[in-house]
Amino acid sequence: MTRQQLGRTVAQKVFLLVEIANSVRPISFMLRGRDRSFGLNVDGEQLFIVTTGGYAQVLLSSPPQRPQVSFGLTEQTLDLLIAGRISPLTAKLTGRLNSTGPTADILLFAAVVTACLKRVRKG
Repeated sequence: MTRQQLGRTVAQKVFLLVEIANSVRPISFMLRGRDRSFGLNVDGEQLFIVTTGGYAQVLLSSPPQRPQVSFGLTEQTLDLLIAGRISPLTAKLTGRLNSTGPTADILLFAAVVTACLKRVRKG
């Protein structure tokens, strides 16, 4: 991700990751049949990612169903994730990424983010 991309707002960064997720076939395969909603709190800014039919979308307001998984992180941690300087698992283990919800859904979200970030770094 370029410096220009890192200068974006939190919402723009999350929209970019979801756009990448929707363009990568292995990610859509991971999400297929796993309709979920994820809440993201980045320095107090609340966003939601909803997956349906193998694709994800970002919502700026609460989804119809309560998110199964919620994440809390700072914008600095989000930037580190996007830049590939820290993995979602490392962020979780070091306390930079807080989460609540079923472990399987947390791992699914981490796998999707990791795959997106690999795509960003290649592209």
